[in-house]
Amino acid sequence: MILQDVLCSIKDSILTSGLVNKFYEYCELIRRDDITFPAYYIGGGENIQVQDFDVNGAGYIRKRGGVSIADSPLPSVTACDDITLLNITYPMRMVLGVPKSNLHDSPFSDDRLFYEILPILDADFTATSVQSVDLNVRSYDTDSLSIWSQEVKGFDYQMHFRLSYIAIDFDIVFTVQSDCINEVCYGN
Repeated sequence: MILQDVLCSIKDSILTSGLVNKFYEYCELIRRDDITFPAYYIGGGENIQVQDFDVNGAGYIRKRGGVSIADSPLPSVTACDDITLLNITYPMRMVLGVPKSNLHDSPFSDDRLFYEILPILDADFTATSVQSVDLNVRSYDTDSLSIWSQEVKGFDYQMHFRLSYIAIDFDIVFTVQSDCINEVCYGN
């Protein structure tokens, strides 16, 4: 699947960077009783909670809204006249809690974290059967209380101030042939 290719590449780069100890490439917010929290699907209808960053740093990526699909202008040179290209845009959010000691342990560690992550998100990504992959960073937030209130509801928690927290909103845009939006084109 095209999204899986990119998210797994990001996960590998985040873990290789040494910023965090755990990283979940594709989570979602779920609700149980009166609590909403980010969770990672482990199979068999089961999820695990992933909001505890106090494991020498952790993070995850989740969707932050609906996927949009729009026609894309054809490239200026094409071998086929009847190709329809689509831009499929996935709005995503990356959330990290990174030990400040991994970021030179200063009052500016939170914002420094964005500049550590930016090259990872600015890499050249590829995915099976797509014309192009673009990743566009939209915004970031380093206010730990704001991040917690957006990600978790109904669960009080004291943030660990030895960690730098960041939420980065970005879009992944795939340009793909319209006749290739099925599993046959992507394989397994």
